[in-house]
Amino acid sequence: MPDISSCEAMSSKFDTCCAALEELSCLACTYTNGFCETKMNYGPEYANSITALFITAMGLYQLSWDHNHILVRFLSSCFIINGIASFVNHWTSLTIWSFLDGVTMYVPAYLLFGFMVENIYVHTKLAERSDREQKTWVKAICWIFNSIMIFFLMYNDLMGCTWDINGLFEIGFAIPVVGFAIIGFVIPYMFPKFHAATKKDRNAELAWKFYLRGVIISVIGALFWICTETICFIGNYGDYVKYLYAHAIWHITLAYGLSLIVLYFVYLDNDNNNHNMEFYDGLLYWLEQSNLKNFVLYNLLCRCNRNENQIIFPLIRLVQSIEYRKTLDFLRQTKSTLPNTSNNASNDEHVVQSTIELNVSSDHN
Repeated sequence: MPDISSCEAMSSKFDTCCAALEELSCLACTYTNGFCETKMNYGPEYANSITALFITAMGLYQLSWDHNHILVRFLSSCFIINGIASFVNHWTSLTIWSFLDGVTMYVPAYLLFGFMVENIYVHTKLAERSDREQKTWVKAICWIFNSIMIFFLMYNDLMGCTWDINGLFEIGFAIPVVGFAIIGFVIPYMFPKFHAATKKDRNAELAWKFYLRGVIISVIGALFWICTETICFIGNYGDYVKYLYAHAIWHITLAYGLSLIVLYFVYLDNDNNNHNMEFYDGLLYWLEQSNLKNFVLYNLLCRCNRNENQIIFPLIRLVQSIEYRKTLDFLRQTKSTLPNTSNNASNDEHVVQSTIELNVSSDHN
């Protein structure tokens, strides 16, 4: 038989420890109020927990892309951590996991928004090269704003036990989502150069269509969740709204939508640096690699995905630089017409690559 007195002593020590930790932060040994689904279970939020794992799956999906952008891999890793933290948060309602769930959402969202502004404003030549001072200030203001929002939201999570502003997280996270929507539906009409760049070739058109799809899905999921979560705890509305599983839908729509937005950034950043990127069907590729070509789903996808716009999980891979190939071909043709010229292919490639790197670095400066 267990010693009841010893159990009570351990419980007392635990309460004492929690009380001491709560003096430092509200994260220790406290619980959140949960989401609308708690009105149904009064315990673990099963739908929210299960769909949170989809966020982790989207992070793994992003890591399967072939590109050379290190910070994008950091964003993808945040998706993986967010899915795990969200799962534990919705299962236990512990505040510490709620904090990790939130911080791994708004940090990558604001970083991605900053990356997008830099690429669209600077690299797509929306401002002339003579406006270098204007470019510098636009970049500075964007990153200062993003940093303030990240640290303000983080401070609210860490020290918000007594002054937490209701709905601040929703407002803070909505800002980059609205920014993505403005990029998708306002910027192209304000800057014809950017609009033309989205239609310059097949890959550019596909990338832009994937981006718009991601923005629309993200906005719809966010609005659906915010509206239902707001009215859930008003009167008896929650008795009906809880069956919509709005937060679970938010997990799926936001993870998928943001993944397509990240995909467009990968394409845009590489295209601006003269790296040729191409898209292909992820589901078909994974089934082929798994030797499941005879699987019914594979044959169905082959029929449905004849139209590239219908690709559900597009993959992107880095192809040899367009400028690299053109310059190398020109150099070889020139050398072939000259007498007594050694035709050293490896040396040609080294010279071309060095020249391109110098040109790209000068463009960025």
